[in-house]
Amino acid sequence: AYTLELGIQETFSLELGREQSQKIQNYLKAKGVVKGKAEIKSMPRYYSDFKDYQSVYSPYGGLVDYHFKSGDKLKAGQAFASIINFHQVTDNSIQAKRELTVQEDMIIINQENSHSIHQGHEVMRGLTNYKELT
Repeated sequence: AYTLELGIQETFSLELGREQSQKIQNYLKAKGVVKGKAEIKSMPRYYSDFKDYQSVYSPYGGLVDYHFKSGDKLKAGQAFASIINFHQVTDNSIQAKRELTVQEDMIIINQENSHSIHQGHEVMRGLTNYKELT
């Protein structure tokens, strides 16, 4: 069984639902359930050891703005999100904006769905020391 996802409570997307319905239909074509020729796309696949499945925790709380999505590659030191803590905004300036960075090269597996996070919250998980599957 497959389910069509339209996002989550905080990020609803009809476009995501359309894309996923096309992928389900393409899969059913590949399996001969639906008439038509399946479109097979070649794409790189990566893997790493379980010990290299890493979590990133936020050193501060606030509203998070993610700059990347699942599957994106990040370089060590690269900012993957910004956090704004409105308790630290003064004189109409946004001095409260801080960047969250990764400590080593990483492929994003998933990130926290909520844009409101607390200090110490797990905000992202990814693969480090990854290799391409050939």
